[in-house]
Amino acid sequence: MAKHAQRVHLSPTHWVWIAIGLSASFVLGFGVSRYAGGGAIADDPIALRDTSDVYQYIEPLLACGIGDNKNFAEYSALKDSVNGIITSEKSAGKAQDVSVYFRDLNSGKWMGIGQNDMYAPASLDKITLLMAYLKEADKNPSVLDRSYVFPGTRAAGTPDYTPMTVGKSYTVRELLQRLIVNSDNDAKDMLHEHIDQGLVNDVFSDLGLSAPALSDRGDSMSAKSYSLFFRTLYNGTYLSRDNSELALQMLTEVIFKDGLTAGLPANVTVAHKFGYRVFNPPVSGVSAELHDCGIVYNGPKPYFICVMTKGRNYQDLASVIQDISKYIYQAQK
Repeated sequence: MAKHAQRVHLSPTHWVWIAIGLSASFVLGFGVSRYAGGGAIADDPIALRDTSDVYQYIEPLLACGIGDNKNFAEYSALKDSVNGIITSEKSAGKAQDVSVYFRDLNSGKWMGIGQNDMYAPASLDKITLLMAYLKEADKNPSVLDRSYVFPGTRAAGTPDYTPMTVGKSYTVRELLQRLIVNSDNDAKDMLHEHIDQGLVNDVFSDLGLSAPALSDRGDSMSAKSYSLFFRTLYNGTYLSRDNSELALQMLTEVIFKDGLTAGLPANVTVAHKFGYRVFNPPVSGVSAELHDCGIVYNGPKPYFICVMTKGRNYQDLASVIQDISKYIYQAQK
């Protein structure tokens, strides 16, 4: 039974300190606001809370926003410059659509260009499968040690990494490593076979997003809504701290180097995930989509960046992502 609350009389000095503490807590949250329908932003900053039935009297805070509809004046010049790059790249025929979302992970202040426009996430969605397994591992760590035999390839295309060996056993931890580092579709298929899809959908719903169907190859993710996955990992507020650290470590080892990282110095650590999809025949003049999103560990000024693109070919879209990533990095120095 809950205890009755007692009235406490506070001096004016106490109230001042409480106000300061609440303001600081709000700023330091720098987390996320609730999203609707995968990409639409709520009108007001709303705290994202754990609504599970584990607790009777509390709703733990996953993270909070500090003005997700606000335009921050200090980023006006950055936004104008990035808009100029996008306009130039479009004029050169390198891209049809480009969206950018940048967020300072210390202050929570952000800049976006088409940040709510929807794209086909492709392999970006693999991070939800990773988070679903690690969420289960928070409850039962032995989940990561379970092993399954690889029956043979079902993924299309020739991978640019060493494929798995038919008949060999792989632990869930190894499969997750391949899923993220190599973006291995065979590992993805095996992992999907051995988890309740409802647990994967829970990752979306827990973050206020709509879970797309496995067969959905259409536009279902925006640059800003995708930031939720990385922001909760960075904050260590959705998974345990150990598993948040594990997830980001895997994301720093991604072998894809044609996007965000190509525009940065080699010694800069980036935890990121890319997505690439080809449309044959083209859809509304779009033959391909290429995205790269993640955290740039820029010394004392870490930031999240997501660039989503639509256009005609991989090489041009990769060049667009590189140019934007390089400019934003240099602007933060």
